[in-house]
Order: sequence, then C-alpha cells, then structure tokens
Amino acid sequence: MKHITLPGNDIVDLKDPDSAFPSDRFIQRVFSTREQKFLLQSNPWLLWAAKESFYKALRRTASVPFSPVLFEVKELGSTRGTIVYEKFFAEFQIHENAEWIHVWITTHPRDIVCSAELGPDNSTARDIALGRLSHWYPREQIRIEREALAGSPPLLTLSGIPMAELLSLSHHGRFGACQISRNLTAR
Repeated sequence: MKHITLPGNDIVDLKDPDSAFPSDRFIQRVFSTREQKFLLQSNPWLLWAAKESFYKALRRTASVPFSPVLFEVKELGSTRGTIVYEKFFAEFQIHENAEWIHVWITTHPRDIVCSAELGPDNSTARDIALGRLSHWYPREQIRIEREALAGSPPLLTLSGIPMAELLSLSHHGRFGACQISRNLTAR
C-alpha cells in the first residue's frame, strides 16, 4: 500500500443544524460494517471528516471519485487513526471539543495545522491560511487560487508564481480551518 502524506483536512461544526445525528440510511450508505462498530463510541462526523480529509489529500495524486463508503477508517483512537482507499492509506489526527471536530492527514512534523476559528463564511479558512503564511511572506503578495478544474485543491502563489507550500482549506457552519504543508524538499 502507498502511504499518502499530503495535506487534507476537514472541520465539522457540531452545533450546525446539518450536523444532527445522521439517519440509519445515511449510516448504511456511508460507513462500512467496521466503521459502524466505531460509531458505538465515536461521533459519526469524526469518521466523515476523516474520509473528507483523506479524499482531499489523495486527489492531489490520483483521480478518485468521492464515494464515502470506499474510504474506510481502519483504526480509530481518541487523537489519531488510519484510513484506506484501495491501494492507498494515510494516518490522520483528531482535535475535537463540544463545538467542532477537526481532522487532518498526518504529513510532516514541520507542517502547520491551523485549528478551528470562528468566522462568518467560507473566507474564514482562507484568512487563517493567509495569516499564517504572512509570517514568512508579504501578505499582499500571497494569493490562494482555485485550479481550473472544479474540486481541485487550492493553489498558493507568491507574486503570481506557484509556491512550494500545499494548502488544504475547510469550512463548515461557524468554523474554518486549514492545513499548510511546508518544507517539501525535506521529505
């Protein structure tokens, strides 16, 4: 199996009306039998966030459809887990509280994971990322652009030139989050 260590993150606002406990039909369609056993001790949105995070990471290297049941959480602890999709696997980390669940793919120790922040709309995740990146680069020169293909990861540019850093953005309800992958040559 190929280990994926590219950035991917997802946040779920647990107070958002869309985050009510999902129906049995949803659980049957989205979660494997193994994952349904995890639901006895875990919030279903934690597993959902792991699937979304891995999909965001994996789509950087492979063309994959998002079919949630095919992304399977194999191991789940209180702060980390493992997920697989066909011949790929990744480790993920979890940060949760009563307000939100944030899951991100484990990349490199020097990478930056920006945890949840309150914000009015989906620009919150972008603002968090720009704030972090402005520690190293002039903020007015940084741009977060969407690739031409719908659903592709955001692209970071500095004065119009693609940056080495990779970015994953997430927003749900009242919260935004991001993951910035730095020092790619050190891998």
